[in-house]
Amino acid sequence: ALAFGLGERRCAGTVHEGEHVACDAADAPYCDEHSGVWVCARCTGTCLKDEMDCHESHAMYFAAFAPDVLKVGVTREWRLGTRLREQGADRAAHIRTFPNGRIAREVEAELAAGDDLVDRVRVPTKLDGFGRAVDEAAWEALLDWFDP
Repeated sequence: ALAFGLGERRCAGTVHEGEHVACDAADAPYCDEHSGVWVCARCTGTCLKDEMDCHESHAMYFAAFAPDVLKVGVTREWRLGTRLREQGADRAAHIRTFPNGRIAREVEAELAAGDDLVDRVRVPTKLDGFGRAVDEAAWEALLDWFDP
């Protein structure tokens, strides 16, 4: 028989370099130290940190999720291949490289503010597209439209 019990609630901790780091703080689900949001993920070009540290070159990409969801995203240039694989998109294209993350995030936010592109795709949307074809006309039109 399988048996288990639940102890006192405490902070869930964090994940660092792929490993869970437990926290003994009594606050649940997260203590003050672990409740912060990674501000770079929310960046629109106006840095929320005390000191901007996104001075590396950043790549902007488009991704298509079947049937018709088109996404714009940015990542540090050296992470582009990994990021595109992480997306799980049906199509992806490196569109442009920027000298730093601030400029890349400004352009990303501007493009995502329109009606044709999103900057986030949730798992249910991705699952809904399984086994379906990408709207190739929409994908090609997007690539043709954005010619830096």
